[in-house]
Amino acid sequence: MMHVLTDWIEKFWEEWELRAMVLLSLILQVILILLGKRRKYVSGNWLQIILWLCYMSADSLATFALSVLSWTQGQHGANESIAKAIWAPFLLLHLGSPDTITAYSLEDNELWLRHLLGLVFQVSVAFYVFLKSWVGSRFSILTLLMFVPGIIKYGEKNWALRRASNSMLSPRDDKGPNNRTHFMGGKKNVSKKLQDIPEAKRRTNINDFRLQIPVDQVDLSDAEILHKAYHFFVIFKDLFTGHILSIQEWEQSKSFFLQTSWRSSFKMIEVELGFMFDVLYTKATLAYTYVGFFLRLVCLAFTINSFLLFLTLEKDQYPDMDIITTYVLFVGAITLEIYSAINILIFSDWAFLWLSQKKIKMIPTIVSGAMERRLTCRKRWPASVGQCSIITCCLKDISSTVIVGVVQKLFCIDKVLEKHRWYMISNALQQDELRKLIFQQLKAKAENMTLEEKDTYPFPCTGDGVLRNNNYIWHLIQNTLGEENFGKSILIWHIATDICYESRFHISSATESKRELSKLLSDYMMYLLLMCPFMLPEGNGMIRFRDTFAEVKEVFEKTKSSKLDKSEACKKLLESTKVNFGSNTSESVLFEGCRLAERLKRSKEEANLDVWAETLPNVWMKMVCHAADKCTGTIHAQQLKRGGELLTHIWLLMAHLGLTRRVRFTTEGQQHKPNCLKG
Repeated sequence: MMHVLTDWIEKFWEEWELRAMVLLSLILQVILILLGKRRKYVSGNWLQIILWLCYMSADSLATFALSVLSWTQGQHGANESIAKAIWAPFLLLHLGSPDTITAYSLEDNELWLRHLLGLVFQVSVAFYVFLKSWVGSRFSILTLLMFVPGIIKYGEKNWALRRASNSMLSPRDDKGPNNRTHFMGGKKNVSKKLQDIPEAKRRTNINDFRLQIPVDQVDLSDAEILHKAYHFFVIFKDLFTGHILSIQEWEQSKSFFLQTSWRSSFKMIEVELGFMFDVLYTKATLAYTYVGFFLRLVCLAFTINSFLLFLTLEKDQYPDMDIITTYVLFVGAITLEIYSAINILIFSDWAFLWLSQKKIKMIPTIVSGAMERRLTCRKRWPASVGQCSIITCCLKDISSTVIVGVVQKLFCIDKVLEKHRWYMISNALQQDELRKLIFQQLKAKAENMTLEEKDTYPFPCTGDGVLRNNNYIWHLIQNTLGEENFGKSILIWHIATDICYESRFHISSATESKRELSKLLSDYMMYLLLMCPFMLPEGNGMIRFRDTFAEVKEVFEKTKSSKLDKSEACKKLLESTKVNFGSNTSESVLFEGCRLAERLKRSKEEANLDVWAETLPNVWMKMVCHAADKCTGTIHAQQLKRGGELLTHIWLLMAHLGLTRRVRFTTEGQQHKPNCLKG
């Protein structure tokens, strides 16, 4: 019985092995094209896992299928070999990857030479399959025609990877700041072009657009934001590689952002980062050029013509399942190409920008209106920020069942799930208030930087004069941004913020929003420390997090209650530090955090200091801006593949306002330091 079953499985596998791999390869392409760009505005872990698995499997599966196809050619009947030979160019088509994802991470761009070698090898294998099945029939000619789109698509992927790699390694392609390379061909002087536009004439129609720099904190239309964002993207994309900007470029950017509303400024940052994402992780650098447009027409034309030719062939002599598989491959290839053209080329920011620049009058008004509505409603980046509270994590950890922990250890995944076991959550609330606060603080600094403060970093915030009245708190703030103690400072201020937040003291209607924003920034910095420590200054933050987590958990376990709410838990922490906490409290982050919370509670009486209006919002703004500046452009670029981070948006906004030390400014080859920069 077992022998019969084994023979049946072996026969079934021999018959369906190649068909299954070819169809699965097509399914992977469908998943990649649908999810490739969604990762920009969906930051869920499941999406990242699925996309990573599909991306890593797609090339391997197509390569293995080509190898199996070359091995099996000639082992079956001539008609079956001829019918399967046409799958070889389809596999090349799949190896070319969809337009929405050429690289999963920045490191993939650096492997373009390896992919080029793979192109030569895989095309050779595909031609070997074709030559072994060549009989001079119309089916063989059809197979030859499909090699054209297959080789083009595979070549496009290597071209896109190479250009993305070069964009992260070399400076601009042009010779000067006013000589920019524009998509759809040609070099134009953007600054001169903008100056020539009459200020009195402003149009927002996407078919007839004129750009005008705002005068007084105005909200720009989406079309205006798109144009200005591309202008600044061409200039500031070099920040991601650490290259030098000219003083003229920075002054133009600062002047513009100081006159623009916070809402339009953050929208512009989102569009700029979207352009950067497309350049690094998609085929944008090729797709939105005349050459790329022509190649897509060629691919679509050859695929459709080949399909029409396939429909006219006599197929009775070929295996039915092979013919059905070929039908599916043709329909899938044409559908994906049309979907890519409509949703990626036509309704993309690049397409909107090109159409408005070319002022194409033949586009109907109704189509133009639909495109503008699509531009306005487009999802660009996640509307939430990562959140993590160490006290909440401990409460959930002690209340979790023992069975879950045993199962995780049994399957050896407890370490893998350790960070996720600490319950990273997201918060989509109060995004407008948070961005408004950030913009106001940065704008005030850019406008009011004095000569005495030009070497002060991190920059002072509103209310620093009041904070100096409390020596303990001011001394702690001054030591907050030390390179080695940054992680420790995050933990101390996070614990203090959590305790003060749950205590609900000194709350008024005027400070309620500041209280919520302080909590949001506190949990966000803790999330970065836990999930993205590489974006923070180097230090031992994760070690201190584990030690503090264990200390907090030990306090809660001593209560012998698994149903503590957060307010009661904070009280227990304060009581434990008042009685006795360990043999060496000076080294305990938990003790320091609780002591700081007590000082903050007494600050109103001692120094007339409003914690929620003056202390905590300023401290967390300092920390966020310091972390944003210390994070390199390459790391910011890497995070774009996971939906980006609020930290990256702040970093780019700081750069536009001249508040980052990572930017060096030069004029005519000599370094120049504006008043608002340090070294």
